Amino acid sequence: MKSLPLIALLLIAVFFSTTTQAVDKVPSSGEIDAIESAYRSIDDLTAKFTQSTQIELLARTVTKHGLFQFKKGGKLRIEYKDKGGKYYVSDGSTIWTYVPGDDASLETFAVNDKTMPKEALSFLNGFGKLSKEFSISATASFDAIPANSAAMRLTPRAKNAQYEWLDALFGPDHLLKELVVKNRSGNVSRYTFMEIKTNSSLPDKLFTLSSGKATPDTLPE
Repeated sequence: MKSLPLIALLLIAVFFSTTTQAVDKVPSSGEIDAIESAYRSIDDLTAKFTQSTQIELLARTVTKHGLFQFKKGGKLRIEYKDKGGKYYVSDGSTIWTYVPGDDASLETFAVNDKTMPKEALSFLNGFGKLSKEFSISATASFDAIPANSAAMRLTPRAKNAQYEWLDALFGPDHLLKELVVKNRSGNVSRYTFMEIKTNSSLPDKLFTLSSGKATPDTLPE
């Protein structure tokens, strides 16, 4: 099996108020603990997202839209809703990628420490220990953040990470609202998560391919 594409790693790495506060401070240990506690209490999560990527080589920005679903046990489903959009589906041990309706596009990847970075595996199994997997510092990626929110730069401690850093903005509910990713190629992607729902009792069948074919599935909106 191959190693997992970078886009899926970024989205698993590894998930409002009108007043604002400064963002030039390192999050406190209490804020970090609250984020980890919030994710430990989640059995499943669904969110719509917008992804905007600045492609350095082409000097242009590409915007995509999708649906992200996660369930404890490493279960993951990512749908890109745009024309020709790709799906990423995982039952916790295998990840399948495919374009709906195109059986020839199906690819299979193992989920293990040889094919996925340690920090990605940690997020798949419950958002992990932030301070253990990352060096945490202040970030300037967000002009202002809502009150009772936390912004931070997460620099992976692993030397073989496929990205340089993640800038994360967690809302008052301690859930991820925005994510900015700088990868090794120089491209920068910004993810905005919307309509976040937790503990919706998502069925396991959403996180597997019941047949060996890349057939389109219907997901709840």
